[in-house]
Amino acid sequence: MRIRSADREGLERLIRYILRPALAVERLEELPDGRIAYGFRKPRFDGATHVILKPLELMEKLAALVAPPRAHLVCYDGVLAPHSGERAKVVAGAHGPGRECRGPGGEALGPAPKRKDREKWAPLMRRTMGLDVLWCPRCGGRMDVIACITDPGLAERMLVAMKLPAGVPEVARSRPPPEDEFDFDQSTGEF
Repeated sequence: MRIRSADREGLERLIRYILRPALAVERLEELPDGRIAYGFRKPRFDGATHVILKPLELMEKLAALVAPPRAHLVCYDGVLAPHSGERAKVVAGAHGPGRECRGPGGEALGPAPKRKDREKWAPLMRRTMGLDVLWCPRCGGRMDVIACITDPGLAERMLVAMKLPAGVPEVARSRPPPEDEFDFDQSTGEF
């Protein structure tokens, strides 16, 4: 969807959509016993019209919807993926190393600018995962990187020699979406 700069109503609709809350407060109701009833927009397949939760349970469900810090909330696939060879054809300003920059009319503007050096992996691990990978667990001092092994065969031989697991770890099943954790098998009676 594209909104032109002069389309003020369309821009307002887009901003209202982006700023909408995760929870419709007008559908929340506090029950006399302190529990919270949240009304659905329309009845569920089993006829339930509300879900009834303790306040702490509601906070738990809402906290599950909050993305972890610095996590990407949008993933692009296909031609919009970051490393797609066709991305430059559909995304303005998308160009990889060794490609030419093109203007809006398709005219060549010269070689694409070089990518900045990638961030060093140790500060990146510290910033994104909170891991200080250069901290020595034995003495508490700083370690130095003496080699970076990228050959899978050599890495496997070294791990076997050090009596460490060399196989590919099993990938755990992904968890269901947080909204699947709601218990919708509640009675639809008066409350």
